[in-house]
Amino acid sequence: MALNQNVKISISGLPGIGDKVQVDLGYDDGAAGTTATSPFAVMVELDGGTDIPLLSDDTLTFQSSGPDFYNPTTLFLKSTDDIVFASSFTTTGKLNVDSQEAITASGVTLQASDMYLGVTKVVTDGVTLLDGVNLLGNASGAINLVGATLTASGIGLIVSTCVNVSTQDSSYASNLIKVAFVQTSSDAQITLSGVTNLNATAGKITLASNSTVTAKATTQPDANSTAADPAMAAPTSARRWPSTWRRSAAAPASAAVAQAASAAGPGPGRDHRDRPA
Repeated sequence: MALNQNVKISISGLPGIGDKVQVDLGYDDGAAGTTATSPFAVMVELDGGTDIPLLSDDTLTFQSSGPDFYNPTTLFLKSTDDIVFASSFTTTGKLNVDSQEAITASGVTLQASDMYLGVTKVVTDGVTLLDGVNLLGNASGAINLVGATLTASGIGLIVSTCVNVSTQDSSYASNLIKVAFVQTSSDAQITLSGVTNLNATAGKITLASNSTVTAKATTQPDANSTAADPAMAAPTSARRWPSTWRRSAAAPASAAVAQAASAAGPGPGRDHRDRPA
């Protein structure tokens, strides 16, 4: 596909298969260091389908080799699974990254006019092991920066996880026992480790993580119950891990990171999501 207009590439993977997609904006026009193409917006999105725990995991990886690199007006990366930066990326345009599981940048430099890294995970059901028993309705999301340097006029790192599950009771032992059980958890984290630097040239850095859980188990007598009939329900188990942003103790804090820790408000984020035409 020629980059002579805004480009959107959508890839649908197969459920249960570990889909691997690499984004490479490098090219060779025979004269290294030249800019032979006009800039347009580029969007790459991966829908990998449902993973099988411990067997499959989808990944969208940014890794460019050069010697020249395309400079888009905005680079959008969007995935239902992990997004990994395996090489550095520099653009005079914007960088907008959106994952439903995790974003990782290790040992790389990311530079843009404006930068948003966001992870949003929403779970509305778990696994019904038995009727009335709902397990593993878990949501986790993370941004991991390891020895990375991010530079932009504004930087937003946002992680949000939400669980909203419910189950209705089911009868066992010839209606002698009714069971309604829910197990769930939600975990949102931002972790900065190694020598990681966040440089906001306009002084706008936002780090925000939010984790919520709504779990409901419903049990009630049936039409044949009497006042003497006991009603039983297993207790609901719901865990809401504290949403955190963390910096490794081994990494020296910079002024930019210190400012990020106290930043409040929406900051650079969803309102920066320009879409290619």
